[in-house]
Amino acid sequence: MRHVGEEKLLHEISPFLIEGFKRTCGEETSKRTADIKLACVKHLYTKAIEWGLATENPAAKVKLFRPQNARQRYLSEDEIAALLAACEDYFRPVLIVALHTGMRKGEILGLRWRDVDLVNGIIHVEKTKNRERRDIHMSETVRAELARLRARSQCEWVFTHRDHPAKPLLDERCAFAKAKCLAGITGLRFHDLRHTAASYFVMLGVPLRTVGQILG
Repeated sequence: MRHVGEEKLLHEISPFLIEGFKRTCGEETSKRTADIKLACVKHLYTKAIEWGLATENPAAKVKLFRPQNARQRYLSEDEIAALLAACEDYFRPVLIVALHTGMRKGEILGLRWRDVDLVNGIIHVEKTKNRERRDIHMSETVRAELARLRARSQCEWVFTHRDHPAKPLLDERCAFAKAKCLAGITGLRFHDLRHTAASYFVMLGVPLRTVGQILG
């Protein structure tokens, strides 16, 4: 494993080395990515023990940056309706895209019209977290919403500032907080819209592998 010691055998890798691996990953990428990689190492050792290739799991003694029991928030259908109803007109399309595509906040706010193919109903996401382009098929709701925005657009950006329609929307915090307050919704982060989208994809019968590809 990189940062741990490519020349070392399984039994030579200590919790100290894995802790260093975790912290280096956290500095180079993000703490969430480091947690994912650490979870993979933990699982690899679990399988190695099952197969008789190791006797103990040194990664089990290394804690994740974020506890595994951290609560994830999902919106019910009633909450979704209330949230959208509480949104200002300029911000509602942002939430619609988030809930129907599972795109990350940065991907949504960074969309330009050159990334949107209304004819074929596809959103091209160029700047992704893992640096791999992916194409997302729009639902009819998203397609209609983006077509409405396109008809009155004054700039290259899909989502624009309320008071300056020729400038991109750079920060959603105030609008999102106001909508949550009016809808009476608590404990919700913008990223939870991504969790909500994923859960509804699964409930609609979309295969998990496909859901993973959609979310990137």
